[in-house]
Amino acid sequence: MGLDRYHHRKLKAAGLLLVVLLIVASAAQVTASGAVSGTHLLPRTNAAFKPAALQASAAFEVGDTLTVRAFNFRAIGGGRYQTSTTCRLVGEHCYIFVEDVVWDSPRVTQEGMEQIAAAFDSVTVGDPDRGIYELETELFGPVPDVDGDPRIVIVVLDILDSGSITGISFSGYFDVENQSPPISREILYLDMNPVDLGSALAKTTLAHEFQHLIHWLADPDESKWVDEGCSEYAELAAGFRDSGNEAGGAYLLLPNSSLTEWKDEAFDFDQTFLFTTYLAQRAGDGLFADLLPEQENGSTGLDMALEAIGSSLRFADVFADWMTALYLDGEGDRGLERIEVGSPFVDTLSVGEVTRTIRLWGIDYLFLDEPGGIRVDVSGMLDNTLTVSLIGDGPRGSYVTRRDLSPGETTRLTSFGADARVLAVTRSSGIIDDYTVSLSSILGDDPAASDFDDSGRVTFEDFLRFAQQFGKTPTDLDYDSAFDLDGDGRVAFGDFLTFAGHFGKVVP
Repeated sequence: MGLDRYHHRKLKAAGLLLVVLLIVASAAQVTASGAVSGTHLLPRTNAAFKPAALQASAAFEVGDTLTVRAFNFRAIGGGRYQTSTTCRLVGEHCYIFVEDVVWDSPRVTQEGMEQIAAAFDSVTVGDPDRGIYELETELFGPVPDVDGDPRIVIVVLDILDSGSITGISFSGYFDVENQSPPISREILYLDMNPVDLGSALAKTTLAHEFQHLIHWLADPDESKWVDEGCSEYAELAAGFRDSGNEAGGAYLLLPNSSLTEWKDEAFDFDQTFLFTTYLAQRAGDGLFADLLPEQENGSTGLDMALEAIGSSLRFADVFADWMTALYLDGEGDRGLERIEVGSPFVDTLSVGEVTRTIRLWGIDYLFLDEPGGIRVDVSGMLDNTLTVSLIGDGPRGSYVTRRDLSPGETTRLTSFGADARVLAVTRSSGIIDDYTVSLSSILGDDPAASDFDDSGRVTFEDFLRFAQQFGKTPTDLDYDSAFDLDGDGRVAFGDFLTFAGHFGKVVP
């Protein structure tokens, strides 16, 4: 789709009001659909329980009863409580237990329970020959087994929440406390009101919560954004996740939100879903089998898992490419291949200098509102390290020029021609949120355009830099638009003639 996307949703100062309205509308849409995972809200310990000896539990049969701990998500009177359940179905990899107080509800049907069991045991949209259990154990790793029974207990219940008041309800959850005595069972919880048992939402919830169970065994103190990202991706792998153009919509309204600082907001889930989906695209699904057992957490653990599979990629590289892919929505790694994404919020930068805010591993998108040749200077504050990408749409296709800035460093990016251009900025470290950016106009036939090292004179050093770029086009990953002095989409002989005419000149 390229940079024309911006012209469909050009958001200036007045557009911020629209963003606020869209956020409210998005929140209303999320809560109206009923369903978020509750796992991230539950209190938890940071060590997986490992029994001294494996318990040998007898298999359940239909009609057997089990008292379980459930969780009340209501703001007043919330917390764990006990409820009685009865086994209503025995599957290949699961038991379906139904809370006794809802068994007579018309919302709990035999057909609905059979659909849940089929999705878990044998068939998913992602693979008609495999269920959630087989898909995810292959993708993420082994399942904990503290009870000596290989089947997973799925408890269908009316999850207690404040949905009728707040509009926020919970579709399911995994509670790590059940792994230890006195329960010592692998249990997933699935809501039956307002969730319909035979719905895609119910199956999506199972895929999501089952990953949490697997992740708990492998790395119980994993950073939330990594754990939740894997669960969000599990939904996609099983084929139940929405992959239409609304995917990740809550985050795209607020792209300057930190990926690594979890706040339990709707955009957190959307952001980590979009990132993890792109991560899998770049590194392959095989990454997860090394990521989950890696005891280092967050981006450090991700880097170690990438190294373990022999990839040259690192978290910072994937993130930089992802922020470009989110904007361009292009082909290959300049887009997300498995899902459709909408347009992220883009602010506008006019000629002049401003101080902007950039969150840690957030993205600030700026449309550079100046036709013709432009020069952009970006500087971090104090201990900030930044990654800056100039994204352009030239006559030979989209191009990206990336810069990584050390603390206190300033970088300059230049582009010529009539291209539409956007600047994407992220902060990779530091405690200060601010950075400065200035936009000015410049022509390719201005001698200053050929002073590539900003030394104040066009010298042999500038020639060496030009020679390294000669012949490059936007298809080259290291293409730098600053050397395309005539703006025709390639660094060619015409640019050399312009440069040669500037050679030796002093730049005022």
